[in-house]
Amino acid sequence: MDKATLAIIISSISAAIAGLSLGWNIYRDVILKPRLKVNFEVRTLFTPRINTLSKFISISAANLGTRSTTIQNIRAKWKTELIMVTNLSLEIPKRLEASEKVQFQLPYNTGYCEFLLGDCRGVGLEDAFGKIHWVKRKDFEKVREKWQEDLKLGEIELGEPPSYIPGP
Repeated sequence: MDKATLAIIISSISAAIAGLSLGWNIYRDVILKPRLKVNFEVRTLFTPRINTLSKFISISAANLGTRSTTIQNIRAKWKTELIMVTNLSLEIPKRLEASEKVQFQLPYNTGYCEFLLGDCRGVGLEDAFGKIHWVKRKDFEKVREKWQEDLKLGEIELGEPPSYIPGP
């Protein structure tokens, strides 16, 4: 085997390894992105010491991807705009490692859940890349119906209004 043939073989192997490396990096960064499964529901908390039941709205997320991500905001989608629902008691931003779960609780009152009254089309969690992981429409409608029913029955207390910040 002469030197020219050996150089071509080594160059071909190097090109193949570089191509595999490039393919893996694209697969890792594009395909294996963090995926969040977001749940939205009304929950009831029983406090035995004072023997009371209190309701809250739970927005939880599980990271089903293989990489970590950071939840930056809770977003509500209206017909014409996207707003950010903020609550100073929430621990946002929140970093989620792979297969980790987090839950945010919104008070069950007219102040923080005002978006359930209007023409809101959905709620989701925004990650660090700007992608919004929306709650399933069926779950959102179920919570909205329950909340509006409790509002008519007078079971929802008045609350201080949250800070709504228009989204980009």
